[in-house]
Amino acid sequence: MSNIGDEASSPANVKTLTPGAASELPVELIEYITDHLHDDKPSLSASSLVCQAWTGPSRHHLFHDLTVRANTKEYARGVLFAKLRDLLESGPSVHVYIRRLFLWSDQSMNQLVPASLLEACYERLPSLHTLSIEGARFPPAPPLSKVADTDNTNLAPQLRTLLVTKSVMDDGLLCTLGHLHSLSKLVLKEIRRYTAQINSSRFHRPSLAHLTLDDGCDIQTLQYFLSSDRANEMEYLDIIFPPQITSEMLSIVGSFLHLPHSQLKDFTIDFSAGSLYDLFLQKHFDQLNLVSCLNLRSVQINLNVRGVSWWGEPDVTDWSVLPSILSTTHSGIQHFTLGLATSEETLAEMTEKLSRWDWKPLQTTFTHWDALETVTFKHMSVSGKRSAPEWEEMVRSQLKSLPTVRLQFEYVGLSEREELEAAQEAEAGETDEGQADTV
Repeated sequence: MSNIGDEASSPANVKTLTPGAASELPVELIEYITDHLHDDKPSLSASSLVCQAWTGPSRHHLFHDLTVRANTKEYARGVLFAKLRDLLESGPSVHVYIRRLFLWSDQSMNQLVPASLLEACYERLPSLHTLSIEGARFPPAPPLSKVADTDNTNLAPQLRTLLVTKSVMDDGLLCTLGHLHSLSKLVLKEIRRYTAQINSSRFHRPSLAHLTLDDGCDIQTLQYFLSSDRANEMEYLDIIFPPQITSEMLSIVGSFLHLPHSQLKDFTIDFSAGSLYDLFLQKHFDQLNLVSCLNLRSVQINLNVRGVSWWGEPDVTDWSVLPSILSTTHSGIQHFTLGLATSEETLAEMTEKLSRWDWKPLQTTFTHWDALETVTFKHMSVSGKRSAPEWEEMVRSQLKSLPTVRLQFEYVGLSEREELEAAQEAEAGETDEGQADTV
């Protein structure tokens, strides 16, 4: 005698869903199944062949993110761009599903992206939302020969996000930005400038909602992005200052923060702690007052304190170095984060020394932020994600006078590459979604 479970599990009673029956399933159910398989590439490849009704939902996940990469030898032979050309010349049945395209090489700033390839990317990938280019330069003329340098033609109305890594801030990049009017988010990382002067007046400046300048924000770059007529429309600004930060850089950022009708909601700055201390002593931080940013809701300050002992200097005995960056009063800020990039040993040393500091300046600042909900202390190290109970206990005891503010602690691991880069900078006296297919 068998029970229902035995009967159901018998191979003779297993029913196979035929292609005909599969095609009759509701579209919502097919999409639910393929959404569940979003990171299972072999299953998605198989489901795309079931029938026409399954092809689109499966390809949506298969080709949503696409990476074209080349190693050093391939890059030298131009293989990266040859692979991209092959992709763009393939059938259009795939092009419509590509929303995020990543061009990656382990080389830096050596070759120009052919203008014809940029033109093809813009024209043949109608759903392209994000373009990421690493290790290549932009052509010094518009992608379309019929477009003049000063023409304001929008070459890629579908493109919203551009990420550029290991490239050059020159007329080629400015020309590209000048013809991407729909761009709302720009991330520049490890950007260098070859020419002594940027001729920014030739090109239309994009109106950006989100700007990240990571290890490439020299004076001219800051001026270009933060001094434009529509800079006050920016909502998110993330700046990682170089170790050789100057008072002029702070002045440019300070002027941006004082723009009338500023829409800035999220502001993140990253300093080498050594530079921070030097500038604090020179009284330059008064320029970074946030009181004019009425829409500001979130502030994050990251300090790289590897190899730097400014917290132990005899003339630094409290957190005045931070409140001088912040405003003493602000009615809108809801979230504040202090990030510390240290080793575990440094954090233990800081815990002991900071416990003897006067935390009243920091408490006073937080007290005057009427809308403040959370204060987060983020520890970043190569070991990462290891809690530090002594550190947390010390901070809580120092800020216990803020009963309505929620204190949070985060521990973030740095990659070995990031740790190596940070260590090298310290020795010199300084510091979006889914898996991608690979072509």
